[in-house]
Amino acid sequence: MDGNAVFSSTRQALHVSFLIEIMPVVARSQMQMILERLMEEAGITPQLELHERTIDFRGLSALEVRGQCAMVVGAANGNLPLPELAAIWTRFGMRRRQADGVRALAEYLEPLMGTRHDVARLAMIWSLFAREGKRDDFSLNKIAAEFDLARATLQRDRQKIAVYQKALEQRALERLDPYFKRTGLVEFSPTLQTS
Repeated sequence: MDGNAVFSSTRQALHVSFLIEIMPVVARSQMQMILERLMEEAGITPQLELHERTIDFRGLSALEVRGQCAMVVGAANGNLPLPELAAIWTRFGMRRRQADGVRALAEYLEPLMGTRHDVARLAMIWSLFAREGKRDDFSLNKIAAEFDLARATLQRDRQKIAVYQKALEQRALERLDPYFKRTGLVEFSPTLQTS
């Protein structure tokens, strides 16, 4: 990192910011533990040299970190068309925000699906984007049995969902990336960083 940007990529900014969004505003000690855990998960330890860091919260208070993250979430919520925003919420959102993304994505993709059952379409999206440990609840075999649907149709529809969600997410990242770089939230590089 160049020492000025908070995040190394737009994808990282969204991931961390939507996670921080659901964290309660708490005393510094608990917030510090959360931030340290996030930094550890992102591969940042206090021993890393400045050029090895991918998130740079140096000099920011817990409240300022929340502010930076709120700017990221606000930029996504305020500047993306609904299908792209649904893809972002589905991938990075937590709890209610992710559920809103799943519903909006299902509605947007409904004309392309062979599956006519609304709840089955929602379950297919959850099978792709539910948090670890929850995906087994949405297996194609369980969906097929629950709604008396052909597994082959569900498989084709789930593949369509994955392709369209990925394309919408990429368009959203490309739309947000220049703004995040201009505002200094994300490190500038000549190509879009997607990892």
